[in-house]
Amino acid sequence: MRPLALLAIGLAAALLWLALSGETPWNTFVDGPITVDDERRSAELVETQEWTLVEAAEDGPAPSRVAAPIDEPDEVAEPAADRCVVTGVAVDIDGEPIVGALVQLGGYREWSAEGEAKPIASFGPYRWTTQVGFEIQTGADGSFRLDAPVPVVPRTALAVLPDPFHDAHQHFFGGDRPGYGPALTAGTRDVGTIQLGPTGSIFGRVSDEGGAPLEGVKMGIGPGPSTTYGRHAITRADGTYALGHAPEGTYGVKTELIGYLREFQDGVTVETGRETGPIDFVLQSSPTIEGRVVDERGAPVAGVRVGGWPESSGRYAKATTEDDGSFTIYLPQDEPYALGATHPDFVTWGDENDKSTVYAPGMTALQIQLARAVKTRFLVIDDESGEPIERFGFRVIEDNGSQARGRIYTERRRPTLEDRPGGIVESAGRTGVDLYVVFAEGYLLGAGDIAHDEEGEPVQTIRLQRGARLVGRAVRDGEPMADLDVTVEALRESSRGLRVADNTLQRARTKGDGTFTFEGLSASPHRLTFKLAEGAPAVVDHMERPEPGATIDLGDVPLVAGGGIAGVVVLPGGVDPSGLTLRLDDWRGGPEALTDRTGAFAFHEVSAGEHKVFLEERPGEIDSGVVATIEVPSGETVETQLDLTSFVLVPIEIRLDHGGLPVEGVRVQLLALDAPEFPSFEERFLTRIQLGRTDSDGVVRGHGRAIGTCRVEGLIEHPTERIDVVVGQPVSATVSFELASLAIELPPGLVLPADGRLGIELRPPGERFATRSFAFDVADGAIAAPSDLFARFEGGRIEVDGLAPGPKDVTVYATAADAPEVMVDLGGGSFRGGPERSFELTGSVLVELERRATLTLR
Repeated sequence: MRPLALLAIGLAAALLWLALSGETPWNTFVDGPITVDDERRSAELVETQEWTLVEAAEDGPAPSRVAAPIDEPDEVAEPAADRCVVTGVAVDIDGEPIVGALVQLGGYREWSAEGEAKPIASFGPYRWTTQVGFEIQTGADGSFRLDAPVPVVPRTALAVLPDPFHDAHQHFFGGDRPGYGPALTAGTRDVGTIQLGPTGSIFGRVSDEGGAPLEGVKMGIGPGPSTTYGRHAITRADGTYALGHAPEGTYGVKTELIGYLREFQDGVTVETGRETGPIDFVLQSSPTIEGRVVDERGAPVAGVRVGGWPESSGRYAKATTEDDGSFTIYLPQDEPYALGATHPDFVTWGDENDKSTVYAPGMTALQIQLARAVKTRFLVIDDESGEPIERFGFRVIEDNGSQARGRIYTERRRPTLEDRPGGIVESAGRTGVDLYVVFAEGYLLGAGDIAHDEEGEPVQTIRLQRGARLVGRAVRDGEPMADLDVTVEALRESSRGLRVADNTLQRARTKGDGTFTFEGLSASPHRLTFKLAEGAPAVVDHMERPEPGATIDLGDVPLVAGGGIAGVVVLPGGVDPSGLTLRLDDWRGGPEALTDRTGAFAFHEVSAGEHKVFLEERPGEIDSGVVATIEVPSGETVETQLDLTSFVLVPIEIRLDHGGLPVEGVRVQLLALDAPEFPSFEERFLTRIQLGRTDSDGVVRGHGRAIGTCRVEGLIEHPTERIDVVVGQPVSATVSFELASLAIELPPGLVLPADGRLGIELRPPGERFATRSFAFDVADGAIAAPSDLFARFEGGRIEVDGLAPGPKDVTVYATAADAPEVMVDLGGGSFRGGPERSFELTGSVLVELERRATLTLR
């Protein structure tokens, strides 16, 4: 039992710390923790109000934290015509009020000209620092009321941040997604009851290799180092952190700080209402790539962005050149990186997405020479009249033209409108390789290759076609509906029916008589969505395909009343059905509902029509995905039952073995025996379990749906091993691979460079890039420890195990420690970067299962 005296001392210490620091950061812990008992660490919460700690019984639940209520707001009259009021209530999963939660209302960089809005130091669960707005706390009944001028920004956000053991919430006004409400206008906007599910908290400390604390490290959580659940924390001056609002489940914690390698600790299990930890990190200093950027004359170029992606996958790294052209890229991962260099006045160098050309950590003299770009003069005209269009948005997207070596899809958003006298704009761009995008009001979006009108003349004429015009009047019960947000989106045919086409959304607001107008529509069916301040949005599908330049008058558009969905989720015994998040129509930003302790949920104010229900994952226990498609009739509430048995995850642990040795660093997946040969995207998702790479013990751990009997794919598909993945039966298996081996005999008397490297590359015949590679460090002409468990060197003979069978082209090479960096043209526009090779030997051999092939090099 925790002594009451200790409670008083801890509370007094927290208040004294607040008084001395003068700061009241939200969702952080006092540096001096208070012990709840001998088995669990707890820390006092530093909030903007006093907290009361409730003593727990010896066998009872963990202590709860109840915020002291703030003063109840006085009764406020209806807001003035130039002001908006946002109200709501925050409750927990049992419907009990959440007291003292911080409520923020903000806009990006500005709110209005009145100057009432103040910068918000840390906005929402994503901890944005670019928001200005207003803050308040929930009262004793969980309610809040924010009074503000009508915002001038098109999109605003509301965030509710309770104590760390309840989830955070974020709601947008004026955004594009289905769950976003209409933009804030004058009057009162009641967001209703906001239910916040139970969560846990993670704590720990981050230090450098010498044990010194590291401040400012960004901490995140997620299933892997490259994904996140949108919960973040920043380490304090003493290196400690507290990461609240963490969802229940098993996942990992990651770090991010420029100058240090990124770290990720997996297998962290979080329970609701409790603190998990300490999860401590010791960060190693980042390796770097250093170099210099010059132009054709050798003069330095400042302001060049040099960056790229790691050879495997993971975190992007970048730097900007100084006045002398120099740059230093701090690599968050200790592996080679593919790099590119960009500047508006120069032709792009390299390709940050091309993993066939990579640069090793530790490079100190990478010389990049940029060629000055030839600017093209673009003339934008009306296709019918030939007259110049003098207001349009324009941009060039690199490496997206039809002749680009590796086309990367880039969202073709409408560029910002600008005045362009004479319809002229100049921009750098490569013919055939880069893509232009042009947008003008009333016209179809223009996009295409940069292609000059005449060879040798950098001039290109772009003809824009006028789109269709759509007009109508929104009415309800015969009365016009004024001041409504209304959007229109083009629909496109697909194998799964009509779907919203990318980047076609346009917005408007109905006038006093309910009328609205859209211009520049494509020849497609369209979907209109009317967002009401109260009640369900109304969705209208218009299936007529308008001709370019035509006007379609919809006349009166009756807004049909919405309905609701009430249901319950069904899970196998032993799986908690409470606290699951369901969303409608958009897995990221759609309207959400939370299951209670019985698994019941409800969606209110749902538009009439068809809706998809998405399930958010419970890490390590329940998978995410589409669980149902529900048709909601106007004015009715649909009752439904959702069987989530197939979404329950099975814990999986597999060890790969070859000749009694663990197989390290190999990606492993399980593939259902009944998986189709050419699966669709959905079939691929439902018939494969991606587990990741094996560790130094040859073990890979993960979770997967119960997809039945599976075969194992590691280095190659195992010919006989079968694993059953069944609900309620954790998988633990050892899979032994019998693979091929190769012996490479080097020429007698071959001299290796001192303090250099000996490398081996294997590739299928005719391929330029290695599928397996190994490297040995050389010390005074003798081979030191090999860098790969399955490659050995002794007496002029290299032995390589763990190979897939088949013909191989083999290259053996050596590099000296002080070898200069060079680029080798591999043909076909591909290059290999790295130290100059002192020798390179090649040969071919057939490798077969369960035997060691021999290749003698000369």
